[in-house]
Amino acid sequence: MTLKNLVYYKTASGSIGTIPIRPNIPLPIENIYFHNLDSIFLFFNREYVVKNSDSENQLADFVLINNQGAILNMYSLDSVPYIYNGQVDPMIFQSPEYIRNQRLIGDHLLIPFSTYRPGPHEERYQSWHPSLLCSYNLKTGQVKMLNVRLPFEDLGSKLSFSVQHILTNRFEFSFGENGELLLSFLYSPSVYAYDFSDDTLVRVTGFDECFFNNFSSEQPSSEMGCSFEPPFYCRDKNIYLRRINVRKYYDYDPFRIVQVFDRKFRSRGYVLQADGHGALNCFDDRTLVFDMNNRIWMTTSFSGSQKIPIDEFHQKLKRPSTKQQPVIKTDQTMEVRMEEYLQELGIPDSSLVVLISSEYLCAHCLNHLMDLLEKNYDQYKESSVFYLITTNSEEQYTRLFGRYKNVKPPVVLNDFILHHSLFPDVELAKDYLIITNTDGIVIHRNKINTYFQQLDLLIKNQTDQFKKSK
Repeated sequence: MTLKNLVYYKTASGSIGTIPIRPNIPLPIENIYFHNLDSIFLFFNREYVVKNSDSENQLADFVLINNQGAILNMYSLDSVPYIYNGQVDPMIFQSPEYIRNQRLIGDHLLIPFSTYRPGPHEERYQSWHPSLLCSYNLKTGQVKMLNVRLPFEDLGSKLSFSVQHILTNRFEFSFGENGELLLSFLYSPSVYAYDFSDDTLVRVTGFDECFFNNFSSEQPSSEMGCSFEPPFYCRDKNIYLRRINVRKYYDYDPFRIVQVFDRKFRSRGYVLQADGHGALNCFDDRTLVFDMNNRIWMTTSFSGSQKIPIDEFHQKLKRPSTKQQPVIKTDQTMEVRMEEYLQELGIPDSSLVVLISSEYLCAHCLNHLMDLLEKNYDQYKESSVFYLITTNSEEQYTRLFGRYKNVKPPVVLNDFILHHSLFPDVELAKDYLIITNTDGIVIHRNKINTYFQQLDLLIKNQTDQFKKSK
């Protein structure tokens, strides 16, 4: 698969532009940073780069292109400490977050990383405690790891199983009113500021009054699952806003809220985000929200005076879900957990399940899988071929798959809560999984170079079996 075009959206005019890629790029793209029309960075899958490079053909980790699609420069991340060079321990990897904030400061590109292993809850992490933000000099290719690390006081925290494996190794950042770098570690309500002049990271505020916080205690809680985005400054409103995604809050339905605070980071209230509204951002000094239904950016109505006191939030939340979450023992083998999981989702025996994780499949692979579905939907439905899509939120699901007309039950199922509790990242991130359960659960593990070949073969076997059974 190759990338032939980039499509971009102009927030000021609402028009769409296209950038051709010359030559076509065969590498799996993991992220895109659109700085301006003359500076567009494409980041590639590091594992693919390492496994397909040799002394005569060294692939780039990321490239710079212009609005004509021409490659202006190629860059390597080989000198980043602890980066993937085959399975090593300890190891960090480039964060897969959707890039929506400024990354380029002069000739220096900021590249955030996440820890792969050991995990922050493990004792040996404290002696390692790596830097997780890279300042990459685009002129010289030199790498400087900045003093941005997980807060030492949070290491070893007893968070819920899902929060521990999903959120504690990552952070996101934005720029404040005066150009300062603001960071948010996704598991924590605290906001941090990084000072470039003396390479220090300090906590600005904690917002400890949040009742939808992730517990940290001797006994991990299974009642909470919240992620905190970094705040961003709204010049048109002279306030800061940040979204808080609450995947699990006791037995309530998932919800998203917007926290409002002033220029001194004092909390001024919370706004329950409307259904169908997604990411918040500031473009051209205008505060915009993404309308997931119409797939456009639109002006928000948030203001510094529009807020709900924290103690009123329980009255505003949706009524608790009547559907009770199933109890599946997490100490069972993956095959046993997978069998119970598929039963809970209503997937029948003698099915083939393509497990599509938005966390680990690149955009090319996702698009190719959805194109196969568009083309073969009726055949998949008849032959009990299922797409099980796992995302972190309804918003992410809509953003990635909303444009495909056949993303619908019964062939397509979406789960953004249960799978996080049953299958830690370490089980899902290593391989690309296809599950068959004709004679018991069989988990077929593949690397990217064999994934689609194996998928085509298994789907052909599945459809052939159903034709014979007629």
